[in-house]
Amino acid sequence: MEHNRTVEGESIDQILGKWKVLNVEDRNPSDRSASANINTDLQGVEFTLDDHGDVVWYTPPGIDADGLFSTSSYRISEEDVKFIDISSGASYKFTIELGPGMMRLTAKLERRRNGISINCEQIQEPKPPPPLTFHLLPALDEGFFSDLVIRSDDGFQFNVHRVVLGSRMTGMKYRDWEMLLSGKPKEVLRTILHYVYTDSLPVNLKEVDARAVLEQAQLHPKLQQLSKLCDLYLEKYALKTTITEIILDLHQRIESIKTIVSSLALSDPAKLVYAIHQVIKEVGIICIRFVVLCETYLRRKDELTKAERKEMLEYARGRVPMFIDQSREAIELILEKWQSIPLDQKYEIAQYLIPEVSRIWDLLAGMVYHGKEAFSKVHSEVQKESRKFSKKVSENLYLVSHLGEMRRLRKLQRELEGSSGIIELILQKESKFDVLEDNVKVGRMLQACTSFERSLTQAVKQLQNAKRLILVENVLEWRQWKLYVSHITSHLTWVLAKLRAAGDPLKPVAIDVCRHIGHKTFDNAIVSLGLLSESELPRGSSDVGDIKVVSEAAAVASSGNNVLTMSMQLPPACESLLAQGIAKLLFSSEFSDMEFVIATPTSPVDKPPTENIVIPAHRTIVAARCQYFRMALQSGMKEAIDRKIVIHDMDESMFRVFLKFVYCGHLDTNKMTMEELIEILAIADRYETVSLKAHCEQLLISQVKDSTAFILLTIADRYSAVKLRERTMGVILDRPDLKEKEHDAFAALPQDLKTEVLQLHTRRALGKKEKVAPVQDLPPNTLPQVLQDRPMQRHYSSSSSDSIPSSFASDTAEATETEEVMASFIEQLRVVVGDEPTDEVLSELLLAADMDVNRAINFYFNLS
Repeated sequence: MEHNRTVEGESIDQILGKWKVLNVEDRNPSDRSASANINTDLQGVEFTLDDHGDVVWYTPPGIDADGLFSTSSYRISEEDVKFIDISSGASYKFTIELGPGMMRLTAKLERRRNGISINCEQIQEPKPPPPLTFHLLPALDEGFFSDLVIRSDDGFQFNVHRVVLGSRMTGMKYRDWEMLLSGKPKEVLRTILHYVYTDSLPVNLKEVDARAVLEQAQLHPKLQQLSKLCDLYLEKYALKTTITEIILDLHQRIESIKTIVSSLALSDPAKLVYAIHQVIKEVGIICIRFVVLCETYLRRKDELTKAERKEMLEYARGRVPMFIDQSREAIELILEKWQSIPLDQKYEIAQYLIPEVSRIWDLLAGMVYHGKEAFSKVHSEVQKESRKFSKKVSENLYLVSHLGEMRRLRKLQRELEGSSGIIELILQKESKFDVLEDNVKVGRMLQACTSFERSLTQAVKQLQNAKRLILVENVLEWRQWKLYVSHITSHLTWVLAKLRAAGDPLKPVAIDVCRHIGHKTFDNAIVSLGLLSESELPRGSSDVGDIKVVSEAAAVASSGNNVLTMSMQLPPACESLLAQGIAKLLFSSEFSDMEFVIATPTSPVDKPPTENIVIPAHRTIVAARCQYFRMALQSGMKEAIDRKIVIHDMDESMFRVFLKFVYCGHLDTNKMTMEELIEILAIADRYETVSLKAHCEQLLISQVKDSTAFILLTIADRYSAVKLRERTMGVILDRPDLKEKEHDAFAALPQDLKTEVLQLHTRRALGKKEKVAPVQDLPPNTLPQVLQDRPMQRHYSSSSSDSIPSSFASDTAEATETEEVMASFIEQLRVVVGDEPTDEVLSELLLAADMDVNRAINFYFNLS
């Protein structure tokens, strides 16, 4: 197959979607017997690449789900794709070759002598409809048709329903619920009732209320599911609280720096140097807390749903401009203070800083020495795991990751050598610095301070530019932000893994840093990251009290419990305990307080009810699940008074299927024909059941093909099914010959749809896919003389070239059936356009121009 090696522009869209592995080619040029050994060890593996940078793998039994198949993110760069395991930092890099519906992922191994290629085929499958859910929340919120009142300990009353309580759980009658719930605190009672009516917990439930509900649920064996939901909720609440507290702490640390700087006593150099120490400590704590934030999210993100993870990342993205503003303000404040100090005071400050320089150099020297030792240990450990090219696909996939690891270590080695070279150069200068006279040392310190001042000024400009890019150029749009997070967190995870692997050689560095920072928060972070144990922390390090300052940004971050919405998703209807209990009441007279009457065609409604089909039902359930029925039963009209809804012009079996959805929340569509799905779609549209209509629409989309396109287009147009209409029209436009192939179905289209199809086909045939704006008639002097001399014929009045008379549909149908009229119009067109266009193109052009020859001429020359 032919492949396109550039992955950019529209080619990026080509890799999105679901793929399956066909085979793997083990390429070994030294083996002259075959250029590639084909094996199918990975056959059956499937993966999905979405437009947010996520990859999801599907591995059949017998295939190890570790390694490549544990990656959760991917990044694209020109010809390469890199699959990343964010939790471990491991990555797998492949070059991409694209062909029609095909993709080849190739990795070079053993210094490019060997390699493997994974050949993949795109799976063309319709997007499955989202799972249907089931709840009766409107009945609880609005209290309609309530027949039972439960009061809380403060007298607040909840209007509930015996039919719901009585069917909610096997072995529990509504009286048992009444005894269980009465007299409980209001919020606890509200939460339990929300669970009873929805199988979920309410949005933004407070932690204290969740714990109280958990305590009540643990006392009753029938409420085990509620107990599990509360446990899960509290775990998520703790995680989100931890993350928001870290973000709040970061805001407060930056604000503390501003407070330290603004309160500086410039006249006292000793206090100024002490303040510099404090600022350095705060910066160190900010850095380590940021690492803890990323590590905490990565370690526990699987506890959250995809929607909750997105919400958390969106929240963090919203904090970035605030952090930028706070950092810029802090730096500007430092610059302002420093620039306001007279030169003689700067001279005195420099004298105080000279001893500090020696301590910093000693720390850097220790970091260089122990860093090199630790790196050598990590590098040797990774080299020990090196493997040779193998005939086993799993080992070669490991080799892809291993070689990537070695590349990253070599890059890190170059960076360490570069930085250590600079540090060693500085340390060499230190020995010379020590023998300098005091006034020369002070001069050197002032030069260093001036250089640092220039760096801070440049940092302010960079922060201002960063905020402009975020707010004006939207560089942090969702997909890009997710890639940034993935890139940063995967690198942090990898670095942390290597630091832990370094073990003893690196611990002296961590201990020295803890001793210099001297803050309990920093020590705790080092322990939580696994770099030191509690017993290894330096003893006697000072624990300076925090300056409690709450900035505007921090106040926003900590406002109430609404920083991140806490909600529990409704379970799919097929798994809902509530739906299972309510389903037992379907077609049952137990608790029944209304009925549906299906009027048979042979038996009018005014005849005795025995001749019609009567189905018992329950007002609470029907009204909570269907807005149309709710309005009818609350209207005060005949349906509400008689508690009876008469169903006209509907097949009994289809209405029973619809009622099953009302009572169960799901449909068994596996055995349904397309015609039955269309009937259910029509019923859902008639009774305004949005979720069922969307579900049927998605199922019908999967059945769009040549033989059904025109039929489903009619259905989509009739019931305003927008997505189904788009899908069917797309298939029709991609197949210009379809109206001939399916002539009868095309002929059965309503005239307005038929005209629309012909118009769009014409525009495509003439090379224009976009919608064409209405064109005014050409002025008479722009027409050829032969047409100016003969009057233009129209089959409707020429009083307005833009408006279409109400009789257009019937006139057009009449004209298209009269071959003589169409031939006359085509003859007029040929005088201008010549013989090149076929009669079919010209007839479609006339239909697109509403049978107006002037407009058809305009269309032709504008479109061609």
